Amino acid sequence: MLFKIKHITHYEYSSKVFLEPHLLRVKPRTDANQTLKTFDLEVFPIPNAKNSKIGLNNHCDYMLWFEGNTNELKITMTAVVEVENSNPFNFIIYPFTATQLPVPYTNAVLAELAPYLVSPTKDEKVKKLAKELMLDIDFQTLPFVTHVTQYLCKHFEQEKPNPYLPPASPEITLEKQAGSYKDLAFLQLTLLREAGIAARYVIGYYADPYLQPQSLHAWVEVYLPGAGWKGLDATTGMATGDRHIAINEAHIPTLCNLITGTYRGNASSNLSTVLEITTMNT
Repeated sequence: MLFKIKHITHYEYSSKVFLEPHLLRVKPRTDANQTLKTFDLEVFPIPNAKNSKIGLNNHCDYMLWFEGNTNELKITMTAVVEVENSNPFNFIIYPFTATQLPVPYTNAVLAELAPYLVSPTKDEKVKKLAKELMLDIDFQTLPFVTHVTQYLCKHFEQEKPNPYLPPASPEITLEKQAGSYKDLAFLQLTLLREAGIAARYVIGYYADPYLQPQSLHAWVEVYLPGAGWKGLDATTGMATGDRHIAINEAHIPTLCNLITGTYRGNASSNLSTVLEITTMNT
């Protein structure tokens, strides 16, 4: 699938402000299933300087710094991305001992995966749910990751996300039995880590023509020996496929924020976004 994406993020301030340096993580990634064909970034006001850098996860990030005061900050990202992940289950888990939980990662792999195995919660109710879901499928790795994904989709009400807030804590989402796409992804990540599976948080887009208005999306990727990183979406209850377009990922959600920055001044701010995703002919 070939997609054209236009994503506008617009901050308007009640009076003039001075923009501190801003970090942008808005460039869609290129990986085994996804290729970034074209990319363009426009910023208003024009930054005094801009540099691209290799970020924590080897993605291209941008640092902007400014001069003077402004009433607004407008960031427009335009990209063409090709996604080829039409069969997300075209893999094997190897060695075969990894088909049972907890996943027996080798010491060398564990050293790389350490941040992705730390559980974000000490809540006993979350831990209890993870154990119950493991028992449901007799501690089998692949059935468990599928079971967790489908369980959250089926049993949790989906809410509209608040763009100003990070994901709710796993225990709050579990208590409410409801959450936005980012809340469900964070709880999903926690349940997977409780089972000894390395999991990371992913921000991107879900190109659903029936979902209007379009918005950002979040899901989880798990690291399975022999298969690598595989995506699972608790909002849809399915593995990620050729309509999921990843931007970036990290071991905690805050490191996936697309735009990070502050301003100096006594103004209030208003955030608005426009997202257009269109399917192109290949």
